[in-house]
Amino acid sequence: MAASNAGIGNYNTGNFGAAGAFFDLGAEIAQAFEATDTMAIYNSALCYEKAGEVDLAVARYRACADIEYQVPNVFLFISNLYRENGREAEALETLAEARTLYPREQSLIIEELNIYLTNEEFDKAKENLALAAEQDPTNEILWFSLGSVLDNLGNAEEAIKAYKKALEIKADYFDANYNLGALYFNQAVQGINAANDMWKPRMTKAESDAQKHMENDAKSLFETAKPFLEAAHATDANDLETMRSLRDIYTRTGDDDKMLELTAKIKAASN
Repeated sequence: MAASNAGIGNYNTGNFGAAGAFFDLGAEIAQAFEATDTMAIYNSALCYEKAGEVDLAVARYRACADIEYQVPNVFLFISNLYRENGREAEALETLAEARTLYPREQSLIIEELNIYLTNEEFDKAKENLALAAEQDPTNEILWFSLGSVLDNLGNAEEAIKAYKKALEIKADYFDANYNLGALYFNQAVQGINAANDMWKPRMTKAESDAQKHMENDAKSLFETAKPFLEAAHATDANDLETMRSLRDIYTRTGDDDKMLELTAKIKAASN
């Protein structure tokens, strides 16, 4: 108790290195009595992190992981420490290790993905997630994450397949429904814009037919997007972005009653 109190006192005065050492002492005293002082170990990690003692902080966070305290968050803390100190290879190794222990933990997958996306290493992200998805084919989070990376790479066809895989596993997966609906919606908008760009005062029949065909294809994509965004809305009825996208679709597909209903909801949520 005295060691922990000394740790708290040093922490409060900004002497983080000394605080970490006192918390270490508290943990050692507890161990001498065949007890584990989880808070002392965890507090020492926090103190060493604040003191800039990266390796000491990592060692204490790993000690927390060994006793399954604050997991899987401690792996994220270790990864962030490494990243902040330019040790990205070690950050990725830590996340890979953590994902073998917690394969369905979305925060770990997203952290790993963020490293690749920050570095604009989209191909690495794709390869990593594709391999993980093959190893754990019933993990909807992996399929969604792969779809998101493929989406960023502009590979819409493969992204659609990955999002649909996620939805086969979990039909009410908000993120997968929203992203897939948004992908189709964006394709529809691009198609409408491309059709509008084709217009000119005097068009041949072939040109007019081609424009009409492109416009109809784009409009059909709004219908394709609709059920996915409706499913996302059913899962989270308060998400404004989903409501706005659905309202735009209803406007374009002639669902006036639904459009007016969502317009009222958006107005109420925005006030």
